[in-house]
Amino acid sequence: MIFRVATRRDLPAVLALLADEDRVLDPAATTVGEEHERAFAAIVSDARNELLVLTDGAGGSQAGEGRRRTRSSSAASS
Repeated sequence: MIFRVATRRDLPAVLALLADEDRVLDPAATTVGEEHERAFAAIVSDARNELLVLTDGAGGSQAGEGRRRTRSSSAASS
């Protein structure tokens, strides 16, 4: 299993994971709306955020996702 930074291509799979924690949803059947696109763009454009995915390592299925927020350099020096 490999953790890596999420890309726009991962958005359907991330949304499928978040949609229902009790069962596995098919990312291909997940609708990615404009609001999802804007939210993803806002997360990845902020250097304090990092959206990660966990993959099977063969470039295939995703097993999980996570978001890490780091402190800004100005907050770290305070």
